[in-house]
Amino acid sequence: MCLITAAVAGTAVAAATANMAIMAVITTGIQMQQQRANAKSMERAGKQRQAEQKQINDANAMSQYAAIADADREKEIAMSAKKRANQLKADEARAFAVSQAGETGVKGQSVGLMLDDLDKQDSAFVTALDQQEMFQNAQFIRQGERIRAGHQAGYLAAVPDPVPQPNYLQGIVNIGSTALGTYIDAGGTFGED
Repeated sequence: MCLITAAVAGTAVAAATANMAIMAVITTGIQMQQQRANAKSMERAGKQRQAEQKQINDANAMSQYAAIADADREKEIAMSAKKRANQLKADEARAFAVSQAGETGVKGQSVGLMLDDLDKQDSAFVTALDQQEMFQNAQFIRQGERIRAGHQAGYLAAVPDPVPQPNYLQGIVNIGSTALGTYIDAGGTFGED
C-alpha cells in the first residue's frame, strides 16, 4: 500500500507517518530560518569589519603618504640650500681668484684656466647633488608604491569570509528521510500486503 493510500485509509501507520512528516517539516523549517538569520547576521558583521578595516587602512596610508611628502619636502629644501651655498662659495672663489690675480699682476690664460677649473669643480658638485636628488626621488616613489601595495593587501585581507547559506536540499532530504523512517518503523511496507 502506498503512503498516500495508507494516510487516506486512516491506519495507525499512516497517522504516525503523517504526524512525523509534519514534525520534520516544522523542525526543518525552524532550522532553516535560524540558518538564514545566522547567515544574515554573519554577513552584516563581516561587512562591518570590512568597513572598519578599510577606514583604518585608508587612515594609515594617508598618514604614511603625508610622512613621505613631508620628508620629500624637507630633503628638497635641504638640497636647494646646498646648491645655493655651493653657488655662493663658487662665486666667492671666482671673485677671490680674480682679485688675487689682479693684485699679483697675473693675467691672461692662467687666470682663465683657474676660473675654468673652479667652474668644473662647481659643475661636478651640482651634478653630484642632482644625482643624489634623483636617487632620493626614486626612493620616495618606491616608498609610495610599497604603501599602496600594503594598503591594497590590507583591504583584500579585510574582505569577509563567505557566509554559509541554508541548504534547502538537505532540508528536503531530512524531511523525506524522517517520514520514511517513521513509516518503516511503524510497520509500513511498500509492497502488497
